[in-house]
Amino acid sequence: MYLFIECWVQLKWKSCNMAEELRIFLGMGSNIADRYQNLKQGIQLLNNHSHIWVTDQSHVYQSPAIHYSEQEDFYNMVIEIVTNLNPLELLDEVKKIETMSGRNLNDKKNMPRTLDVDILVFGDLLIRSKLLEIPHPKITERK
Repeated sequence: MYLFIECWVQLKWKSCNMAEELRIFLGMGSNIADRYQNLKQGIQLLNNHSHIWVTDQSHVYQSPAIHYSEQEDFYNMVIEIVTNLNPLELLDEVKKIETMSGRNLNDKKNMPRTLDVDILVFGDLLIRSKLLEIPHPKITERK
């Protein structure tokens, strides 16, 4: 299944006109330790990547955890990036950045985390797989 999704993304990606402006948005959140510093570090790690450039960012806002409320509130923000990575490559790099920021990717879902980075929108691509869903399936739950 992974190979099929990867092949489809590669074909779709190659058919995109690179001159077109792809609007790519990532959601970032943190609710452990210095939440603001964790977000700043995440942006820095993204910008330090040779194929990811942060072009804009929202204000930081505080929101309660949605699914498991017995944890600290999240600091959240949205950033816009430019990249020459395809969506699956971007997902791999985002997971590496989460790990570098101290997140244990084996933790249960919806538990406290130092840094959570989600691909919200990747141009007009629609992807539905076990690995990746774009637009993010819970984008409407976010404020």
